[in-house]
Amino acid sequence: RVDLMTGKTVTVTDQVAQPSNIILSQDETVGYVVDLHHCNPGKGGLYRVNLATGKASLIINGLDNSFAVTINKAETIAYITLIRSHPTSPAVGEIVQVDLTTGQVIATFSGLVAPVGIWLNANENLAYITEFGGPEGGCSGTLSVVDIDSASPNYRMITRLLTGLCGAHDIRFNAAESVAYIVEVDSSRLIRVDF
Repeated sequence: RVDLMTGKTVTVTDQVAQPSNIILSQDETVGYVVDLHHCNPGKGGLYRVNLATGKASLIINGLDNSFAVTINKAETIAYITLIRSHPTSPAVGEIVQVDLTTGQVIATFSGLVAPVGIWLNANENLAYITEFGGPEGGCSGTLSVVDIDSASPNYRMITRLLTGLCGAHDIRFNAAESVAYIVEVDSSRLIRVDF
């Protein structure tokens, strides 16, 4: 935690081995923290961290290179991006949908290339994904959208919205969901995408 007025930092928890991403609960008392465990297949996970006490409770483990997370408004489901270890394509990726109560994987959305950023739309039927790109990164990244609505005829469909991104990393939308901001690591820039 960082006090933006004074710059003072406080360690909230040190119970997560390699934290890579966090999203806060609606009431801002809980942080859902991804444990990356980079290059250690099957060691990643997701923790629920009490922001007042620092207690970290494991929700799910055994994930490959878990990178980013978002949760639904009801705080019952998490969507976690994974970069699977694969002998022929180290950047094979997917999203897992996890029940936050049981820690069980509900669904898997495959066919992504190094997904490192995720944003759930307000209707909670689409997940916007930044894909870093191939093993070397470069300008092979994309902005994609995945239909995560199990009642939709396009369920699990991935649509590539924007290609040629240079190390696409994180994504955030404005409140109206009319503008997305994407961090491109390999080109050292923040871009704006109007919808």
